[in-house]
Amino acid sequence: MELYDTYLGNERADDDVAARVAASEDDDVRRVTLDETTRRRSRFRTETDDGTDVGIVTTDAGSLEPGDVLAGEDGRLLVIGLAAREALVVSMDGATATPATMALTAKLGHAVGNRHRDLAMRGSDVLIAVSESVERQRAEIVEYLPDGATVGIRDVDPTLFDDATPDHAHDEGSGAHDDGHGEGERDHTHGHLHDEDGHDHTHEDGDAHHAHGGVRTPEGDAS
Repeated sequence: MELYDTYLGNERADDDVAARVAASEDDDVRRVTLDETTRRRSRFRTETDDGTDVGIVTTDAGSLEPGDVLAGEDGRLLVIGLAAREALVVSMDGATATPATMALTAKLGHAVGNRHRDLAMRGSDVLIAVSESVERQRAEIVEYLPDGATVGIRDVDPTLFDDATPDHAHDEGSGAHDDGHGEGERDHTHGHLHDEDGHDHTHEDGDAHHAHGGVRTPEGDAS
């Protein structure tokens, strides 16, 4: 198992990190696609897109975003990708902005929040993450839909539902220590993936408990 526990930056936001990935040999760059449950953990074991067994350790549970790059002790790089998340998309384009419509929309948000669903706004669309039966979740909201509103199902970017801002900050001081990495490389924790009898595995006690039902807008504000 390869261990990746040093955060370098995000290749989509940092030109130096992107250049380092681009300059590396193909065999020295691995890519992994994480589902919503796995990305909320701070320590976990998984397989890369090419089937390589890897362990990943971060200082903050739930902090991984698309394009994040981690380094292993052997110098290899691991690029993070996130699987799309299924969502109910309530389009308000055809609804008339009346007091009654606004009241129903408020009730919709309240109903979704009470059931601890993840909710996001994108333009005039209300996105509700699917966490169980699509038909059951659709039935939960139908009475709160104003005239003209439509409901569809779509795979969306999972970060739309994040409570943190898009330019998240990885904690550099929480349990981290300096191993002499160059400037720009994140101090990392050696969250060893082993148990008392020495067998490799990951601890999954770092699951993030993000606030369900919070409304995330594309600008990153939560309410």
